[in-house]
Amino acid sequence: MEQTGQVELVSLGKRKGIYIVKRGARISKIKYNAIVKYILSSIKARDEKEVSLNELIDRVNTNLLECIQGNLWYLLQVKQDLEAREIIKTVINHKYQQIIRLNWKRRSRFR
Repeated sequence: MEQTGQVELVSLGKRKGIYIVKRGARISKIKYNAIVKYILSSIKARDEKEVSLNELIDRVNTNLLECIQGNLWYLLQVKQDLEAREIIKTVINHKYQQIIRLNWKRRSRFR
């Protein structure tokens, strides 16, 4: 997974009803850790222990924007990576918004 300060992102793809693990892009370990910290702290800061994807994007602070060079692609890819690692869970609410929660039944296959 890690090689010379890089983290390989994973995501889940679905084919014919079966989830398939896809290995993806590599990003620097510093960026990865900063984004993970941002996502998890945003969730934990809320009383409901959940945050919508729209809020997560809207609340990106200037320090994180500098870290990801203004490209939200990193944020979305790390969010998918955390889902694949079963650290967070995304559900769709009645307003068709993605709601991100901590997965209390963490059993990561990729650690």
